[in-house]
Amino acid sequence: MIAQIYEAALRPSHWAAVLEGLVARLGGKSAAIRTYEATPETGGLWVTQGIEPRAQEQFAQYFSTRNIWQARAETLGLYKSGAIITSHALVSLRELRASDFYRSFLRHHDIQDLLALVLHDGNTPPMPRTVVSIFRGHRQARFGKTDIESAREYVPHLARAVEMNFRFADLRRREAISGVALARFAPALAYFRRDGMLASVNRAAEALFAARDGLMLAGGRLNATGPRDNELLQRALTAGDADPLRIDRPSGKMPYVAVAVPLPADPVDPPDARQPQVALLMYDPEATSELELAVLARLYRLTPSELRVVQALVAHGSAKAICRNTDMNRNTVRSQLNSVLKKTGTNAQAELVRLALTVAGVKSV
Repeated sequence: MIAQIYEAALRPSHWAAVLEGLVARLGGKSAAIRTYEATPETGGLWVTQGIEPRAQEQFAQYFSTRNIWQARAETLGLYKSGAIITSHALVSLRELRASDFYRSFLRHHDIQDLLALVLHDGNTPPMPRTVVSIFRGHRQARFGKTDIESAREYVPHLARAVEMNFRFADLRRREAISGVALARFAPALAYFRRDGMLASVNRAAEALFAARDGLMLAGGRLNATGPRDNELLQRALTAGDADPLRIDRPSGKMPYVAVAVPLPADPVDPPDARQPQVALLMYDPEATSELELAVLARLYRLTPSELRVVQALVAHGSAKAICRNTDMNRNTVRSQLNSVLKKTGTNAQAELVRLALTVAGVKSV
């Protein structure tokens, strides 16, 4: 039975088999496991065994608000993690049979007695209140002390299994979100471990590395063609949070712009050298004539001329280089840059470039 419970921790679809086992061991007729504040549609858990789908639907749509067992347990403050509650500890049989919940619902589905195992009380986020309910019918004896002791053996394992369900689901959600971001991020994005080895990369970065025009992968390490560029790159990959790098290209095309961003360390778990430590954002000015900065413009209310200066700053690296390589007036460039720095709350041109490259990965909606 314990093995079945932990199988459900890995595969929530196995909860039906767990409930079937509990019904058999505790002499029940049917059972349910339910997270009270979360439905299956909102990421919760609600599985039944031996209960007709029509009964579950009726309960969800109407009778959940008439549940005298639940209302009394809440009034008495009995929903505490690890608690085991019986029907007769909540209401007398006479009171139960006089309730609308019994007369209109329980009686029609041959349910008269309850053994509730409180796995989580809902007071420790993000776990919602979670209860396993075992039911007996009219022809069965009521749950007693022996049944409570038998159930107590399973409660800690059931609670851990449900918690594992939620933790694994959270990890899968994060992985899915990260996967989308990693696959679609623009500009190119690569993650590097503490030892400088490549951890993961998106498609744009794969294409950039495959071109071998100023940046090349060798043995899982990224190198720049020029010795000075490579020295600065390796330093950035080790420490992160460096000024934007300009990496020359043997082809003579405009240099890549790269920004290394340190990733936050986990404050609880010990350091793991296999985990990514630095993210490297790379922008190829030759790949597109204009950065996707609609989001940046909307967030900071930039004018078209200010956006043009930001684009030029990323492409050329400094106000002087913008004036040297474009037809923009020096006073106009400085004025526009000062305005953008003020609007975005950045204190230096390098910080503005980092912000622009980061926001460039967020598509306008």
